[in-house]
Amino acid sequence: MPGTYPSLGVDVLNAVDESCEGSLVPFIMHAVGNKKLTRQERQEIRKLLDGRK
Repeated sequence: MPGTYPSLGVDVLNAVDESCEGSLVPFIMHAVGNKKLTRQERQEIRKLLDGRK
């Protein structure tokens, strides 16, 4: 999924820098807190997080 939208990564990091002082936690909490995630979306997020350990 990360390679699907090449410029999105830069846009997201810029938004995080500007609106969350560089912290991904509030950005992600806001993004997932305002949307009902599907089971597949939750699995994909877990997979990404587990790969970053």
